[in-house]
Amino acid sequence: MRFPKITRFLTGVAVPVSSLRSQSSCGIGEFPDLVLFGEWCRRTGMDLIQILPVNDTGFDPSPYNARSAFALNPVYLRLEDVPGWEICADNILAARRRYESSETLQYRNVLQFKLETLERIFRHNRAAIAADKALQEWMQANPWLKTYSEYCGRSKELFHGWTQYHLELQLKSAALQLHAMGIALKGDIPILLSAQSADVNFNPSLFNTKLRVGAPPDMFSKEGQNWKFPSFRWEEMERDNYAWWRSRLERASRFFNACRIDHVLGFFRVWVIPESVASAAHGYFEPANRIPAKALLQDFELEVHELEKLVHSKTLLRTEGGYAPSWYWHHSSELMQLNDRSGGRLRKRIHEYWDGQESPWRDHGRKVLGALAESTDMLLCGEDLGVIPSCVPEVLEDLDILGLRVERWSDRDGRLCSPETYPRLTVSTTSTHDSSTLRCWWQEHGWNRHEYFHALNLPGNCPDYLTTEVCAAIMERQLNSNSLIVVLPLQDLFALHYDLRTMDPHAERINVPGVESDENWVYRMKLPIEALLAYDSYNNYVKRFIDHRRTKTLQD
Repeated sequence: MRFPKITRFLTGVAVPVSSLRSQSSCGIGEFPDLVLFGEWCRRTGMDLIQILPVNDTGFDPSPYNARSAFALNPVYLRLEDVPGWEICADNILAARRRYESSETLQYRNVLQFKLETLERIFRHNRAAIAADKALQEWMQANPWLKTYSEYCGRSKELFHGWTQYHLELQLKSAALQLHAMGIALKGDIPILLSAQSADVNFNPSLFNTKLRVGAPPDMFSKEGQNWKFPSFRWEEMERDNYAWWRSRLERASRFFNACRIDHVLGFFRVWVIPESVASAAHGYFEPANRIPAKALLQDFELEVHELEKLVHSKTLLRTEGGYAPSWYWHHSSELMQLNDRSGGRLRKRIHEYWDGQESPWRDHGRKVLGALAESTDMLLCGEDLGVIPSCVPEVLEDLDILGLRVERWSDRDGRLCSPETYPRLTVSTTSTHDSSTLRCWWQEHGWNRHEYFHALNLPGNCPDYLTTEVCAAIMERQLNSNSLIVVLPLQDLFALHYDLRTMDPHAERINVPGVESDENWVYRMKLPIEALLAYDSYNNYVKRFIDHRRTKTLQD
């Protein structure tokens, strides 16, 4: 779906579908809830709803561990909108009462109930479903369904086709109704897939399962992060002009006007860890210009046994294309034992290695993202957080892909950058699904809260917790952003009013990366959308903030 022509600054709200709650939902937000939520957006002046990925992840509640790049998650299906649901009416009503009484999402239980209910509806109406010509035509028009059904169990191919057909109908209907309201829908495409996914299983030539993707060490983790997702074989993907990727975008464009590209840095380079290695600290960037073995043995005058010691100690890492220095190479005692001539030359070469990768990364990112950008009319937005190579903003701007700015991470000379200084081709936000909310951030250590409070031009002393007055000042600061689009997490908007906050600020956080916890991916709205729609004083208050941004004109 084409993104409407942008003629002014835009404002949106970020919320996972799973976090929505309505009088019609059954334990989790469902695709039709987007329409009701869109009515709230319309009343408050919002232009856009940004959601997390809605791919099938099986019984894993993380939306970023997809077991299919194309199949939607049955947990988001509204059962009452599926023909034949009436035979399960009593069960659905009982489940709604049971699961809606919970403050948090019980993902696995809700999914299990929905799958069992869908099976029952399917069995009762199998003959009519098999004779449905529209369903049969849809199944023929979606070739990914064949391998997905084989992955799930070929004997149930019609069942999976029928389920996915109704999922698509519901999501597409919601997107069209939002479009009619003037509300754009922004989806999210995870760059990585589960190693056990249908796509990896049936397209093995496109994935390198001997390498796992993660992140190098940083201030938060001295060992780095191993996300355990397989890496890509980009050279194979290039053979058909990235058809698999272009198919993913085509699939997404059926529902979304815009799309967030998760971890867009991965299109430039990824941090890969050999499958047999436990620590992500022993990974390396791919692609990269490697140090060839010949150079180590001849140019640096290393003996074979010296090279082997460097490899054994993981000072140097042996890869398919040569050698790469490890992240902690400068701590190597083996390197210190080399003579001054060899050791000095090798240190210089390692520094050159780290400084000389911009060119291959730039070329790779431009080639892959260029092929994808020209294949879709969706507005593409890249999640370019972390340590950003200088080539990334340049390539994204050339391809009209919006970057991302989060104020707490926009440090310059020890101070947070004002959103008014952000580049125009960006999306700015107060927090993300992987970070703490504003309420929690305010109470965190390691940043100068008092200095920031005074930058908000508020009177008095800096409070220990995020008051509604301080939250309002932060919102005003954010909505003055020079970014083309500001997207505000729903929890941060709720922080504007004490009645809409949860008692415990930490209960509003969606995910803590790298931590397996039952508290991840369970956040739901405190009140149903119907109650939020009736909250006129709050809605009018939010609208005044957004109306101010709507009056700002775009200037070159």
